[in-house]
Amino acid sequence: MKKSVLSALALLAACVLPAPAVQMQIDSPDKNATSTTAHLSNRSLSWSDKENTLLALVTVRDELHGSNQDDADVLYYRFPGVRLDPKDQTLSITTAEGVVVPIGIRKKSFMGDHVLMYKTAVIFVTRAGSELMLTLDVNTERNSESAKPVTPAAKATMNALFGPQN
Repeated sequence: MKKSVLSALALLAACVLPAPAVQMQIDSPDKNATSTTAHLSNRSLSWSDKENTLLALVTVRDELHGSNQDDADVLYYRFPGVRLDPKDQTLSITTAEGVVVPIGIRKKSFMGDHVLMYKTAVIFVTRAGSELMLTLDVNTERNSESAKPVTPAAKATMNALFGPQN
């Protein structure tokens, strides 16, 4: 009787106690150079079946050379370590401790596919001179407050760094 009560309490504690928070970053190994006056004009995420990896496509346009569509450069960034479950199309990462963390879902349509990220995963673009780098930031404690639209001050900073965002 005593063993069954302790087992029941342990099971209850496992169900009630929150899972430990996961914080992890994956830097894309791809670094692309562009004009220092170029700004981001579009961005999207997709899954590459050929490379078996998450791809970020970033379009940059240099406004100093006009807004001709031919002036746009599409830059590709891979994120190694992201896995796709072919059954439910969920994208996830695995921590060093073996914890699998879902970060998004692949949606297929007649126009191709795209990836929708969960609020626990965000991709940051950083610039060092003419070099653009992307980092996938995963934080299971990220809440709906951090997923809200960017504040005016943060938007002004982003516009100063990258030009006006569409």
